[in-house]
Amino acid sequence: RRCCRGSWLAGFQSEGFSQPKLLEISKKTWNEDLQLQAVVITTPSHSWEIAPSELGLRVAVDESIAYAYSLGRAGNLIESVGSMLVILKYGAEIDPVVELDPFLAKQGLDRWAERVYIAPRDADLNLDEDRLVQMESLPGRTLDVAASLHMLAEEPEAILLDHQLVPFVTLEIPAQRHDVSSQAEAVQKFLDSSPTLRAYDPVTDERFVWVPEPALIASWINIESE
Repeated sequence: RRCCRGSWLAGFQSEGFSQPKLLEISKKTWNEDLQLQAVVITTPSHSWEIAPSELGLRVAVDESIAYAYSLGRAGNLIESVGSMLVILKYGAEIDPVVELDPFLAKQGLDRWAERVYIAPRDADLNLDEDRLVQMESLPGRTLDVAASLHMLAEEPEAILLDHQLVPFVTLEIPAQRHDVSSQAEAVQKFLDSSPTLRAYDPVTDERFVWVPEPALIASWINIESE
């Protein structure tokens, strides 16, 4: 006994397949081999491959196949034959039944939050070939697990079957220090003064004079946020 001719399961021609064979193919296609793209919605260029199972998404294969197999077999003989003729003439597209486990989805998003996270960068100073350079601040980002879970729960079928894209909602983390122009002025003035260190060794009764390189002096400087 096989699926009715003209039936399609999510774009896959299911006609002519026995129930066990279609079950095997569907499990492999949807719940084993399929990879989605997780995308940060504010920066779509940032994406990762992710298995649906990581987010608690799966196709209820048994239920989907049972429905596909029932097409043209429901009701009495006359109704069944009529249904088969309609399907044969116009075809029948069957959407698989998609299930989402909110608990597994939350766990998966919590794990992905570590990969999505980018720490903010404070404005800072850097010495480039004896030239003091101001580095601008950059915001960081963190995964908004609750908002991402909400979008996942709203349209699990569209995410898994149509778009095969998982939207990651992120929150911006502002930097704590945005401007170091006043510090840059003070540091440059200090470097230009060619600071000299004088030391005395009481054991050898020697005196030392040391003029550190600017790069070394710069490595000693630490700018702290107020």
